Amino acid sequence: MKMLLVTLLALLLPQQAEEWFGRGINAYNQGKYGEAVEFFTKAVAADTSNVSTRFNRGSAYLKLQRYGDALNDINWCIARRPDRIALRMQRAVIFAESGQKQLAVSDLDMIIASDSTFPKARMLRGRLLLTTDTARGCADLRAAAAAGDSAARRYMTGICP
Repeated sequence: MKMLLVTLLALLLPQQAEEWFGRGINAYNQGKYGEAVEFFTKAVAADTSNVSTRFNRGSAYLKLQRYGDALNDINWCIARRPDRIALRMQRAVIFAESGQKQLAVSDLDMIIASDSTFPKARMLRGRLLLTTDTARGCADLRAAAAAGDSAARRYMTGICP
């Protein structure tokens, strides 16, 4: 009997995780970030190993400005998928938005070193560097604009020659 129960739970939990994950995505897309966190948390409880669920919960925490929680989820993901540039990019955004500029720049340096054409990384690093290293910041913004990120030009106006 105990074995049957364990087998049934093993079959049901992934379905529950998918259901909660889907509800979390829907809530997130509607701008209901607190609800999204609740749904993603339920999905994590049903499937503790899913990187996508933790990434999305971390993104919802970021929208709620719960930087410590967002960082915990993203660091968990990076520990399991250290090669994923998108995870490091998300961590750089968390660092930047929480005022940890140097940590953000450090992550962005690593991203750009591994993929020199990543326009979002160049744009964020450029924006962060404009106040301390204008030449380098402008170079990054120019590179982002050249790679097709039109928003980079907005940050260059009046600052970058």
